[in-house]
Amino acid sequence: RVRADFKLENLTITLADETLTVLRPVNLQWAERTLLIPDAAFRGPDVQILLSGRIPLDGGMKLKLSGNGTLGSLAHISPRVTRGAGSTAFQIGIRGTFADPQLSGQVTVADGEVALSGGSEAATGINARVNLSGATANIEYASMRIGNGDVRLGGL
Repeated sequence: RVRADFKLENLTITLADETLTVLRPVNLQWAERTLLIPDAAFRGPDVQILLSGRIPLDGGMKLKLSGNGTLGSLAHISPRVTRGAGSTAFQIGIRGTFADPQLSGQVTVADGEVALSGGSEAATGINARVNLSGATANIEYASMRIGNGDVRLGGL
């Protein structure tokens, strides 16, 4: 049986084009073929993330990911997004394997704005709540303005 404790103090992670830095030392534990993450906090230019949970070498992971940020982070993820603004908040549970993750939780957007490349009109005044379950995202509600028109979605 192997048990080990690790402390990561100067950690940076790059996802797409966004670089996340650790806000405080990350204490990791390895016990019974499982990586335990009691608490990890990261910050990027447009997002703050808290992560905790367990990743077994054999079997399914159980992680909790929560945080907040702006829609500006979409520009780091997709080259089609040229501008993003407005606040986001998320609470996501992740189970299953890396090859087949199962998500649960919720993502909300308040007073958002997203502009895409190609000269299309920006979506403004975005307010939305998306519920995640397994491999499905359900739009509980979403409203926005595109050009001179109002768009409302729900139950998708």
